[in-house]
Amino acid sequence: MIDQKERLIGAGLLRLFADTFILVFKMRCVYWGTNGGNRSAFSNMIQEQYAGLDESLDKIATRLVAKQFAVPSSCVTLAAMSSVKADHVLLDALESTRTLVDDHEKILNDIETLRAMMPLEGDDETSDLLGAASKFHSSYRDKLVNFLALIELMPRN
Repeated sequence: MIDQKERLIGAGLLRLFADTFILVFKMRCVYWGTNGGNRSAFSNMIQEQYAGLDESLDKIATRLVAKQFAVPSSCVTLAAMSSVKADHVLLDALESTRTLVDDHEKILNDIETLRAMMPLEGDDETSDLLGAASKFHSSYRDKLVNFLALIELMPRN
C-alpha cells in the first residue's frame, strides 16, 4: 500500500514526466518545422536537448516504477497532466523557440513547487533527480535565450 507521502511524490514525478514528454514532442515539431539559414545551429542545439530529455524521461520513469507507480502510456493522458501545452499550430521558428523558453521556465517553476511541497526527507534519489532536472532545464532555457539573442541580431531577408 502506498502511503500519503509516496502519493505526493508520485504525483509530482508524474507531472514532471508529463511535462518532459510534451516538451520533447514540441521540440521535435519545432525542429521539423524549422528551415532557413539558422537550421544547422538550431539542429545541433535541439539534438543535444533531445538526448538530455530522453535520458531524463528514462530516469523519471525508472523512479516512478521504483515507487510502484505506473508510467502513463497515453499521449492524451500525458497532455492532460502537463503544464506544458502542445500547440495546435506550428509557429515560425523564432516564435516557436520563444515558446520553448517559456516551457522550460514552466517546468522549472513546477520543479521548485514540487521541491517545496514534496516530503523528500529520506528520499535522496528523488531529491537528486529533481535537482538534476532543474539544472538541465535551466541550462537549456539559457541556451535557447542566447540562441534567440543571436538570431534577433542577424539581418532579416
